[in-house]
Amino acid sequence: SKTDYTDNSGTYTKADEIDNYFHTTNRTVYYSPKYQSFSGLTNTTACTPGNPVETQTMAWFYPSIKSERILLDSTKNILYQQGDSTKAVITTTANFYDNPAHYQVTRTRSIDSKGNTLVTQIKYPQDYLPTGNTYTGNTVIDTMLGRNMVAETIEKQDSLYYSGSPTGYVNGSQLSLYRILTSNSNTVVPDKIYKFDVQSPVTNFQPFSFSNNTLSMDSRYRQMISFDQYDPYNNIQQYTPTDQDPVTIIWDYTNTYPIAQVKNATLADVAATSFEADGKGGWAFSGAPSTAGGAITGSQSYSLSSGSITKSGLTSTTKYIVSGWTKGTVTLTGGTQSNPITGKTINGWTYFEVTVTGATSITISGASGVYINELRLYPTTAQMTTYTYSPLIGMTTSCDAENRVTYYFYDGLGRLKWVKDQDGNILKTYQYHYQNLSTLY
Repeated sequence: SKTDYTDNSGTYTKADEIDNYFHTTNRTVYYSPKYQSFSGLTNTTACTPGNPVETQTMAWFYPSIKSERILLDSTKNILYQQGDSTKAVITTTANFYDNPAHYQVTRTRSIDSKGNTLVTQIKYPQDYLPTGNTYTGNTVIDTMLGRNMVAETIEKQDSLYYSGSPTGYVNGSQLSLYRILTSNSNTVVPDKIYKFDVQSPVTNFQPFSFSNNTLSMDSRYRQMISFDQYDPYNNIQQYTPTDQDPVTIIWDYTNTYPIAQVKNATLADVAATSFEADGKGGWAFSGAPSTAGGAITGSQSYSLSSGSITKSGLTSTTKYIVSGWTKGTVTLTGGTQSNPITGKTINGWTYFEVTVTGATSITISGASGVYINELRLYPTTAQMTTYTYSPLIGMTTSCDAENRVTYYFYDGLGRLKWVKDQDGNILKTYQYHYQNLSTLY
């Protein structure tokens, strides 16, 4: 239990209370024998398989190990009226474990202050097993079962039982579907998420079901998100929210950090790099980045004397924006270029932007001594935000859709200390103070 009190002019009264109740199941007791010969001396050969008991022996069995599961049975929330702990609103939630094949909560039931009952039903992969069978016939569900992915929620349904009514009205449900990536060692990943879309509770809800690989769901389910594409490390590269355009994510730092997020663009139409880590962000180049030229974002840049930078596989009917920060003059070839923009200069770095049409590939080159950083490519209808990191510490820079750079600084303990804009102005300061807690009481 947990109780919070409030101080009313020196008098402490209960503000709220949470009481948890548990029960045990699947209890097994393992006994260990201890024995002694009739003569009072320990008989080390007694009760040993293959060895007869040569003397009269007395044995005692002690419960040495108890194995059992402890499950949360119910929770009671009590909210007391301010200043009067004799009056309170009590909400009780009970948990049910209906499937003996697992010990996960399959159903919850709570009763509100009006006497209405809310029942939530949760289904996992094991809940779709026909009685007595070890497989369902559905390729994805059976693969999840075979890989012990038994805790993934498939469908969660909420029903409201009004006070005195035996009929439940479904007022919400969420369905999560998965798929198998054959290109990634048959990994099982999230595919789509649906939400039950109704204006008022209904009684004719159709739960998710399937016959082998033929799926059936309620027609009022509305797709909320689709996870369109994954990289070889199972990072999401592209997803599409409901009624919106695709969102693309570019990963780097050995595929552990997202370095770019692009709204309203597919993966094939974007590229971004700050030349910080092992990845190239969709660009192709042969030289190695370095710290010699400094950087506008991160700590490294690329010398174009090491080789040109290219991006191929573009769609000629798509209009693109190519942008970046340079020290020196760069040359861009490919397609038709228009609307060149030269932006502000910060610490020797000058922003440039060009619109390109009719291109299937783009090449960026420059003479010796020309450096480039924060290089982007995306459709004119898209918005890109990029990031750099100090691994195991945190984000070091972010560059928004307007190409405004924000810098993040950390102290010796890896805590965020300052946030500055691209002109060096401090936007936020963080201070950390510690005090002996014994002096507070």
